[in-house]
Amino acid sequence: MLDSKDIRNIVLALRDNKFCGKISTTFELNQGNMPGPDIAKIEELVRLGLDYIKIGVSADGNTWATLRTFTENLSKIKNRLLDNKLILVLMITDKHSFKFVKNISPSMVRKFSGIMIDTLDKENGSVFDIVDFTELNIIKKLALEKNVDFGIAGSLDISHTKLINQLQPNWAGYRGGVCMGKRAGPLSRVRVENLIDSFC
Repeated sequence: MLDSKDIRNIVLALRDNKFCGKISTTFELNQGNMPGPDIAKIEELVRLGLDYIKIGVSADGNTWATLRTFTENLSKIKNRLLDNKLILVLMITDKHSFKFVKNISPSMVRKFSGIMIDTLDKENGSVFDIVDFTELNIIKKLALEKNVDFGIAGSLDISHTKLINQLQPNWAGYRGGVCMGKRAGPLSRVRVENLIDSFC
């Protein structure tokens, strides 16, 4: 994650340029534990003007315990602006990850404004290569039943437009698919424009 100064500068630049989308960053959990510095970091992120804070959790045998610990620790954060800003990002590694995702307690889901399925290892293919389309629909249904949004990410690019249109998530996250070269490269204006056009 970028440091707070860089995040603030990005938020201000986007707002100054009349950006009308949502701005987010990711906070990765360490077994759900939130020592004092982590609590302060989340509180600071809220004050930076972000629309969402994505909470990244690996979808594995520890997912339930990690989320339980995290939701218990949320009471330590007194900033009411945190309401409706948390997105649960479930990081999948392979086809077996789905069983851990679908077993998440509905009461846990309600602590968040949205659920997002993402891939942990970007070299393993896209989210559509790892998770069956039917299973993604099941997760989407779980989210919508609990009145939270549903999104996907994970090595997405313009070739996935048809599948995304079929799935109809509330949002889809792109990074490498709109960068020059690898995902750490600069944004490509041409790729972004081509992606937008593919949905028109």
